[in-house]
Amino acid sequence: IHEASMEQLLIQDAILKKHSTFTEAIKEGQDMGAKFTLLTHFSQRYAKAPLLEEIEGQPNVGIAFDNLVVNPQTMKTIPSIYPALKRIFHTEFQEMKEKSQQASFTLDALDDGAPVIDESVQKLMNEKAEKIRRIEQKEADKQKMYEYIQRKQMKKKE
Repeated sequence: IHEASMEQLLIQDAILKKHSTFTEAIKEGQDMGAKFTLLTHFSQRYAKAPLLEEIEGQPNVGIAFDNLVVNPQTMKTIPSIYPALKRIFHTEFQEMKEKSQQASFTLDALDDGAPVIDESVQKLMNEKAEKIRRIEQKEADKQKMYEYIQRKQMKKKE
């Protein structure tokens, strides 16, 4: 069971909020050799179910949602309900797709394919990058402190 809060497109938000993207969670399950990866804890941006583009077609991967009951024998059947979810929640899936497309950058027609970014978006990106840098520094500092405490405790035991 792996937390997966948002699509890969929103990786910066996932980092800031200390969550995983669908793609990261799926890769983690594959890397550890999991027999099945059950994705859960979706962001509130997904009212009924997450967008399935990154999840569909992935072997041994399924989504969990409220009131879902599964066991090891039935987990592999979860992907078979995706078409029904898409039909039942068609309007919600369309709205989520539109939001996702709005969040992605439109590419400039230049040869290098550089994204067109206005100043306000660039400012937000810079602010997020700075927050990420500070969070990473805090984590590194915590790790150093943890290692220091571990060394002190080992010395006490000697």
